[in-house]
Amino acid sequence: MNILRIFLILTFCGRSRSQEQTYVIAAPRMFRVGASEKVVIQAFGYEQEFPVSISIKSFPDKQRSYSSEQLQLSPANKFQGSVTLTVQPKDLPNAAKLLEVYLEATSPHFTRDKKIPVTYDNGFLFIQTDKPIYTPDQSVKIRVYSLNEELKPARRPTALTFVDPEGVAVDIIEEDDFTGVVSFPDFKIPSNPKYGIWKIKAKYQKDFTTSAEARFEMVNGIAEVSFNSKAAVSDINRQSLEELDGAYLYIAVSVLESTGGQSEESEFAGVRYVLSPYKLTLIATPLFVKPGLPYHIKVQVKDTLDQPVANIPVVLTASSFDEQMAESELVRGDSSVRSVNDGTSLFVLNIPPTTKILEFRTSDTSLPEENQATGSYEAKAYESLSQSYLYIDWDSHYQQLRVGNYLNVAVYPRSHYIHKIHHYSYLILSKGKIVTFGTQARIKDSNFEHLNLQITQEMVPSARLLVYYIVTGEGSAELVADSVWINVEQKCANSLKLSRKEGPYKPGDVVSLSMNTQLRSFAALSSMDKAIYGVTGARKRPMERVLLDLEKNDFGCGAGGGQNNVDVFRLAGLTFLTNANAEDSKGADEACKAIVRSTRATFSEEIQKAVSRYKNDIVKKCCLSGVEAYPISETCSDRSKRIKAQQRCIDAFRACCELATKLRQTESHKNLILARMGTLEPCPQIRSYFPESWLWEVHEVQPPRSKTLSVTLPDSLTTWEIQAVGISDGGICVADAVQAQVLKDVFLSVQIPYSVVRGEQIELTGSVYNYLGSRMKFCSKISVGPGICLFGGSAAKQQGVQSSQCSRRYLNSFSVTRVAFRILPLELGLHTINFTLLAERNSEVVVKTLRVVPEGIKRELHEGFTLDPKGVYGSMKKRQEFRYRIPPNLVPKTRVDRTVSVKGHLMGEVIATVLKPDGVRRLVTLPKGSAEAELMSVVPVFYVFHYLEKADRWDILGPEQLTSRVNLRRQMKEGIISILSFRNQDASYSMWKGGEPSTWLTAFALRIFGQVSLYIPLDKNPVCNSLVWMVDSCQMGDGSFREISSYEPIKLQGTLPKEAKEKTLYLTAFSVIALEKAIHICPLQKIQDAKNKAKDYLMKNFRTAQSTFTLAITAYALAITDSNHPDARSVFSMLKKEAQVRGSPPIYRFWKETFMKLDQSIPTTSTSRIVETTAYALLTTLINGDQNYANPVVKWLSEQQRYGGGFYSTQDTINALEALTEYSLLIKRLSLDMDVKVAYKNHGDLHRYSLTESNYIGEPVEVSGLLSEREPQSGSSHAVMDIALLSGLEPNSEDLCIVNIEDHLTHAFVKQIPADKFLCVGFRIVEMFRVGMQSPGTFAVYEYHTTYVPSFSLNTAECSQMQSRLDLSITANSRTDAACRKDIMNQINITLSPSAAGEAFAQKNNEITFVKKKTCAAVEMTPGEYYLIMGKEALRIRVGFSFRYQYPLDSMTWIEFWPSNSACASCQEFVEVLEEFAEDLFISGC
Repeated sequence: MNILRIFLILTFCGRSRSQEQTYVIAAPRMFRVGASEKVVIQAFGYEQEFPVSISIKSFPDKQRSYSSEQLQLSPANKFQGSVTLTVQPKDLPNAAKLLEVYLEATSPHFTRDKKIPVTYDNGFLFIQTDKPIYTPDQSVKIRVYSLNEELKPARRPTALTFVDPEGVAVDIIEEDDFTGVVSFPDFKIPSNPKYGIWKIKAKYQKDFTTSAEARFEMVNGIAEVSFNSKAAVSDINRQSLEELDGAYLYIAVSVLESTGGQSEESEFAGVRYVLSPYKLTLIATPLFVKPGLPYHIKVQVKDTLDQPVANIPVVLTASSFDEQMAESELVRGDSSVRSVNDGTSLFVLNIPPTTKILEFRTSDTSLPEENQATGSYEAKAYESLSQSYLYIDWDSHYQQLRVGNYLNVAVYPRSHYIHKIHHYSYLILSKGKIVTFGTQARIKDSNFEHLNLQITQEMVPSARLLVYYIVTGEGSAELVADSVWINVEQKCANSLKLSRKEGPYKPGDVVSLSMNTQLRSFAALSSMDKAIYGVTGARKRPMERVLLDLEKNDFGCGAGGGQNNVDVFRLAGLTFLTNANAEDSKGADEACKAIVRSTRATFSEEIQKAVSRYKNDIVKKCCLSGVEAYPISETCSDRSKRIKAQQRCIDAFRACCELATKLRQTESHKNLILARMGTLEPCPQIRSYFPESWLWEVHEVQPPRSKTLSVTLPDSLTTWEIQAVGISDGGICVADAVQAQVLKDVFLSVQIPYSVVRGEQIELTGSVYNYLGSRMKFCSKISVGPGICLFGGSAAKQQGVQSSQCSRRYLNSFSVTRVAFRILPLELGLHTINFTLLAERNSEVVVKTLRVVPEGIKRELHEGFTLDPKGVYGSMKKRQEFRYRIPPNLVPKTRVDRTVSVKGHLMGEVIATVLKPDGVRRLVTLPKGSAEAELMSVVPVFYVFHYLEKADRWDILGPEQLTSRVNLRRQMKEGIISILSFRNQDASYSMWKGGEPSTWLTAFALRIFGQVSLYIPLDKNPVCNSLVWMVDSCQMGDGSFREISSYEPIKLQGTLPKEAKEKTLYLTAFSVIALEKAIHICPLQKIQDAKNKAKDYLMKNFRTAQSTFTLAITAYALAITDSNHPDARSVFSMLKKEAQVRGSPPIYRFWKETFMKLDQSIPTTSTSRIVETTAYALLTTLINGDQNYANPVVKWLSEQQRYGGGFYSTQDTINALEALTEYSLLIKRLSLDMDVKVAYKNHGDLHRYSLTESNYIGEPVEVSGLLSEREPQSGSSHAVMDIALLSGLEPNSEDLCIVNIEDHLTHAFVKQIPADKFLCVGFRIVEMFRVGMQSPGTFAVYEYHTTYVPSFSLNTAECSQMQSRLDLSITANSRTDAACRKDIMNQINITLSPSAAGEAFAQKNNEITFVKKKTCAAVEMTPGEYYLIMGKEALRIRVGFSFRYQYPLDSMTWIEFWPSNSACASCQEFVEVLEEFAEDLFISGC
């Protein structure tokens, strides 16, 4: 019996010991491909050493081991250890980028496995741009910093994608990474972009899915304005202010200096209407409570601008509900806790294990109850089978720690089996990785245990501490856990420091920058005007932003804790395997919404704290006055001496001023009014360079030596923030930015218009600022060159330079005064103007450039021909003469430029033009702003690139071939980006942004995309979506395409009897061409079927074509789809019959409509249509392989080219260039060797060209109209107005569809102009500058597709002064005063002779044409009568060996009837007065 009893006891003890043998294997919740992941195993109750093998195996078969490692657990290592495992990307299948693997642990005592997800997200990418906001035509400078999971340079190829505000990817750039700093080419903003927030997305090109995103946007004094919101409510049809809850108030401000000459505008939309000025949020509060243990609740108070508010009472009310949902009050809410500096209030409760409802509200005594902020939260208890709990008490209550500090926490257990708790184990995680782990023995009979852990660099910017114990209760072990979130100060490991010599600086000073680092680093420098931050409102410091981005790898959620032991591990970002009665089997996680990090105190927050300390409203205002930035080098103490108020106001002013000054010196990225202070200058300083950002460089820094750079500051008077970002094996480090204030106590600011018209007097104004503490004496003057007349000026020592008198004036301290100068531009071109400010020790010269443009509108006439000495194109031609003609309506004193251009290659003219910096702009003479203009900017570039690439003729570009190839690709990319700005949400395209979708324009865009995609990678999705839109929205049941917009790309109105069907035939052919050229990007069967259906429609209906033009485009559409089809051959035969032939054998062959007249010297809409028709015919001919038939066509077509390579309109240029390109690719290459002589007919040689294969482009040589009969008139569906406003005026862009303003012209689109009535176009103007002696403003209206602009204009001048007949009140002196005005050049007495209707001529020795406005009905002169006319100088035009004159009857012209009948008594007296005036003027003059 005794033996049996002993046996039973031993068996029981053995079972008890085996139950205490437990283990916990912890690993990150997700494995990252290519990253080193630490897996920790901690075992308890074991006495003998044993091995454990940890491995990662394939899922679901476990047939392949990706990584494995073995460790020994023994008493020496307290039966705990870790392994590091890595899954390499090359080992994984190339299927989905998100898969699962098995984590398997094998030992003699246990074998366990668990499914763990794997992500290809590995490493970190940070995108930096040179500034956050841009304007059209600017360039975005971009860098990407690339780090792997160990925060070392990743050195992986990286790609950038640029996304417009509508989510369309517009460009993709790829670059290799050698240092961790990837510098990308600049991204050019289109001239007419989509406005809003653009995105830059970065990712690795292969292996990993890591990505990053950055954004950029395309879009002072103080004044008090009272706005009565209550009174304004009724104006917007609201009943009360409460209805505006959540709405914003938009404020627009215009400021004009009362004594200076400067003005500025700004707007703000950040004022929000709310019912309560506060809002409450929980931060760093555990999601679950432990019954019987303290529960910390942290509430943060913020204002409506999301800024923390201090010193606000917060009241907490807590209620609990039992199983029967009976409510009991735990905390009454009688007492309040005031929020501290970061806006937080801390409450500590000890509450039972039932569901809690926590309600909190503000208790601001100055607010009624309904305006208090409220919030609520439901807290749940931690669940434990053995009623065991654990609480981590952190004395500093979630305050920020620094690297090197020690984290002191007290661990409080609560369990019925507390005597069975032997150890506390802990794990620390940061950025999703296990950083450290350990086990600490429990002190016997102790109610808590202290853990003292040091904060390391690996824990930046935050970490999670998880503590657990294992207790054996009723026969089973249970794991009990708790965790806390730790906030660590954002400091980088590699201490990169940037320093410079103390300022202040003057514009143009050289600054010495020093960079120090502990490790070998690549430091990327940048500098930006701090005023940009005032625009964007950036708040976080750069290093803080970078390191906080690292928290994206934190797989945890919340401030710590959990609903049970599994939940604690999961919310800490861990998965685990254990035999202690816990199983981590939870599936997909919900998105984490818990808030753990309070907003860092910004400049405004710190100021609000300081202001809140003062209770009196007047004292608060004194404090706020001290906070205001002051653009003077004056201390706070000096400023406070001028305050005339009570002492407590002065003290508050000084204290807040000193605090703000201190914050500005240390805080980065804050709003700051630009500061300026005095400098000593022995001589005037020249300022002309005013960028918004600069210093975009990368330098290698080798420790222990520092790197020193010398940089020159721009001329802006501002504060520059200079930033350095270092990449090293220690990770990324953003140095504290240094400030460089560029300051002046006294300076001159002046603005000038973009351009002025020659002969106009204009007043240039500026402002002189004195920020000195005393009155100063100064003078200002202006200096101009010989092409400008200066009023009140005198010649300077330098020949031709005029300077104004420098009269001395006084300017009081802290004041501004206006200065003004009057000039009269006389010569065209760019003129440099120097504005000089002279003051004692504060002198400077501001250099500006003024553009002077001629009166009227620029016109161009073109003539071309082919020299063919060997008859390659059919007939020989060795000589061609040009007529030397002067345009009859030339503006006086305007230079006529004549240029001869000789090219030895069919594509030579367009190649030479495209390769020039502004070549495309010259080739496509259309105003920017429409989709068609942007498409036209791509077309010539593509055809040049296509020819050079396909013909392999890059060699003809010589040493520039590599650079040219890169530039042409860049131009095509930029053009595609601009085109995408006109894409609509439904994938269609509009003629202008936000307009109605257009079938024709979408087809045009697809045609270009299909061609450009041969050489430029395009995002296929937008192209596919546009093709599908074309088919779904525009194709009819019979296969034809319809135009769903009101836009009409071709002018068939009034010329054909059946317009509708003709347009359908044209549009269907145009669409077929687009589908054929773009279908290779998106080879869907749906698109192929649609194309075939449209082709069938063309085959059935081509015989109904009424115009040669429609027949030509139909022939080409059928030829490119199936040239061998009988119908395609039939339509080509019909087209041949319509050809116009000159010469026998044919010298020229072209196609035109029967009603059109051809005049090559004067381009018209007809000329453009003929070229386009001929181009389509040539393309069809080339597809059919008939080169001999094509030669005369090419000869005619090439001679229609304008100087620069273009033709007459958009569509004829596109098709003609395509035709010439395809012809050049097909013909046999001939060797070029030709001498060409350009000579005057009677004055000798001008230039000689020797053209060869390597020298086929002759440099252009400078050589020292009237409209043809018009076509039948019809309305315009797309017209352009070129408006040349008077100098000093700018149009209101809200009144017109203004697309851009350039070269003194305002380009505006008019959607439709009727043919049968006048269209009145009115718009508002703003006077920016006062201008005298104005030249007439002109404008022209023309059809958009016609690049030739008709030479008619309308003067904006007033009518001439027609005096009353026989007015005896007009004295001789009055007439003399009028005759002797400075602008009166002629006084003539003429008689009018009858002539053609509507015109009047005065014949003496020469012919004079009088010109007046049509609306000047009161200015009528009767033929046969005499008149006295005094006015401006007439325009003289040579006609053969004589001259004729054009005389303007404008507002400066005096016209008076001079009677010839002296018999009339009343007339006699009047005639005597006139004769007296004439005699006196003749003898005495003026």
